Amino acid sequence: MGRTRLLRMLALIGLILLIGTFGYPLIEEGWTLLDGFYMTAISITTVGFGETLPLSSWGRVFTIFIIFAGIGAAAVFASQLAQAFLESHFQQYFGGARMNKIIGRLKGHYIVCGFGGIGSSICSELDEAGVSFVVVEKREDYAKWAKQRRYLTVIGEATYDSTLIEAGIERASGLVTDLGDDSTNMYVTLAVKELNPSLYVIARGYKDDAESRLLRAGADRVVYPLQMGGRQVARLIEDRMAGREESAGESAGGRAMGHSLRIYNNETHGLQIKNLLSRTGALRVLSVETPGQHPRRDPPVHDTILEGDRVLLLMRDAETLHQSDEANGDYESHDENLFQWSEAYLLGVKAIDEEHRKLFEITSEFVRAVKSNLSPSHLSRIFDRLISYTAEHFENEEALHSQYNYPQKEAHKEEHRRLSEKVLRLNKERNYVFSTEVEGFLFSWLKNHILESDQKFANFLTEQKTQNQKIQNIP
Repeated sequence: MGRTRLLRMLALIGLILLIGTFGYPLIEEGWTLLDGFYMTAISITTVGFGETLPLSSWGRVFTIFIIFAGIGAAAVFASQLAQAFLESHFQQYFGGARMNKIIGRLKGHYIVCGFGGIGSSICSELDEAGVSFVVVEKREDYAKWAKQRRYLTVIGEATYDSTLIEAGIERASGLVTDLGDDSTNMYVTLAVKELNPSLYVIARGYKDDAESRLLRAGADRVVYPLQMGGRQVARLIEDRMAGREESAGESAGGRAMGHSLRIYNNETHGLQIKNLLSRTGALRVLSVETPGQHPRRDPPVHDTILEGDRVLLLMRDAETLHQSDEANGDYESHDENLFQWSEAYLLGVKAIDEEHRKLFEITSEFVRAVKSNLSPSHLSRIFDRLISYTAEHFENEEALHSQYNYPQKEAHKEEHRRLSEKVLRLNKERNYVFSTEVEGFLFSWLKNHILESDQKFANFLTEQKTQNQKIQNIP
């Protein structure tokens, strides 16, 4: 039950108490406000203590009104409260039970302890590589973020044996511990080696003198991310001074003898290979992977790429990634002005409209960053915010669907699931080397989902509002 409905029900009960408190003294002679409040309270709660003072005929009629109005309001309030309690607890229980069941079937997976900046980056790379893993995180907000990314997650202290066992430590192949300090990582390493001595353990180091102790505790490798980052920055400076500055898109794939490999995720309904080559400036298509089918090697240029296909392209050089968008007019280029909020997207539901406006703001920020050729890491941070806010928005929409018994809520929820999967699939590349691929999907998603699916729900609320006075103040 939403907070708004809770306040409305409490206000209604308070109003009935107020009417009874002042009503009895007006009807009956000699009654005080305390007598009126007491009589109203025992009538609503049906405790059966009897009349405070003798009632006249009009007083009895007024009591009947108080009883029916009060009991009705209290019953609705209690039923809604019970429904909300059961729904939240059943969803939490069955959702957790389903995740535990999946984890219980895993074998040879990896466990990542800690979902902070480094941990989330590790999980993203493992997910992209198709490696099975389980996140162990004690902070509920971080764990929620991991679940939004559809990662298997166990909430608890990684230093507890029960938590590690729940994550499948006895069947795992390896574990990464990144828990904020060397002593905690050392403690986890000791605990892990007791539960599974053959487990491959990678520990994050913080202080220079911690490596030997972590190795003695059983860690197979100790990694210092800050030192690695420092060396990478130093190499970039050296390359720049020597005139070897890396291009913005070079890190997006393999590179050899002036050529590079790039992955293109097709989100259109149908696209011929020859048009894709023209669109991207690629030399050739090496492979097309359709979900559930064997990859097609060296397909002819007249073949059609379907929605959801992953295409491996051979590029001439990194510059073509940026030049092809501007030089080629074979496809629709999405101007950033298309991502500006407009009153045309207003649905008349304040809560949803405000969240849609925020989604447009984040998307517009992302498009501007793409057109400014900002670094992949900068684009990744903006896209992560878009994913997080999208998940929050979908949850709020689905809560409204349940609150007002929207007949198409299951179909709408399924559409949310498909959109989330597409967004996460786009984010796996995390280099955004084909800007129009991402821009095109985002524009289509925002426009079509709001003007079609969300508009249907808004129309449903409008119809209900005209038929049922109880939902006049829709949030």
